[in-house]
Amino acid sequence: MSIGIILHHFFGQGHPWIQGAMTADDLTQFIEAIGPENLLHPEEWIAAREAAPLGEPQVCLTFDDALRSQIDIATPVLKDFGIKAFFFVYSSIFEGKIEEFEVYRYFKNLYYDHVHDFYPDFYEAVGQVTGRTDIQTLIATDAAAAWLSQYSFYTLEDRQFRYIRDRILTKAEYDAAMVVVIERKGASIRELAQGIWMNDDDVRNLIKDGHVIGLHSHTHPTNMDRLGRATQQEEYDRNLAHLTQLLGHKPDTMAHPSGSYTEETLEILRERGIKIGFRSDEDIGGGTLLELPRLDYKLTPYWHQLEIARQKTARETEHAAIRIS
Repeated sequence: MSIGIILHHFFGQGHPWIQGAMTADDLTQFIEAIGPENLLHPEEWIAAREAAPLGEPQVCLTFDDALRSQIDIATPVLKDFGIKAFFFVYSSIFEGKIEEFEVYRYFKNLYYDHVHDFYPDFYEAVGQVTGRTDIQTLIATDAAAAWLSQYSFYTLEDRQFRYIRDRILTKAEYDAAMVVVIERKGASIRELAQGIWMNDDDVRNLIKDGHVIGLHSHTHPTNMDRLGRATQQEEYDRNLAHLTQLLGHKPDTMAHPSGSYTEETLEILRERGIKIGFRSDEDIGGGTLLELPRLDYKLTPYWHQLEIARQKTARETEHAAIRIS
């Protein structure tokens, strides 16, 4: 099956470690494990998918969320290999808006020794701002345990948190709870947001370097499937308008933010001339060109091979230290 590989965060060169982030060396080894010759140029990928959506197995790299660490750390590695990739960009950040969901991710990793230490503080804050007393009961449900279970790198606590965030709370309630937790730690959303995202010049440089830029909505809702048609239309119209102005032509590719969409979403995208759309999991959905599968790099066999090699090296180093002592 043809598939795209999803990449998000990178750390080093002033970018802090975020849960699931890669270093430049990680990306280099990852590409070597796949074989750079096996990674299709985005334009080749588009042509192949339009010709035969379920043809020969082929792989492409995709980067989501317009993160500055992708520019500083990932693109030099891509250049060394001569690899081009898809970059799926949401646009509100280029208009000066802070998208808190990404700031929250940085906060959890920077202000807690382990992200799981954050969850009790969050649930306490949810109770404070909403008055709800059923959160602990909801956390313990089968529905919470099954939420996002297709992503094996999430722990049970990760899935329970995302279930509460995505299916129980409104966005306003979630934001209010996060503000409480952040303020208790003496942190600032505006300060945390510094240096997270690309700017327009970064996107222009990606285009000049031969990468393909696609839609990713305007504000990156994590629950597009819960939004009405008018709101979804605004999300993609504003995203399309910004990128069209930046690229000088209309983009015709996209990735569904958080893998969330409905048949109505697909209709909206078709009406706007979008040809290729990526999910955020391996499922082929309805099997259309707007529901192509992707695989998080942490779930690929290539990453698994590298992890095994790392563990072997760590064990050998540990054994050598024991012998020396």
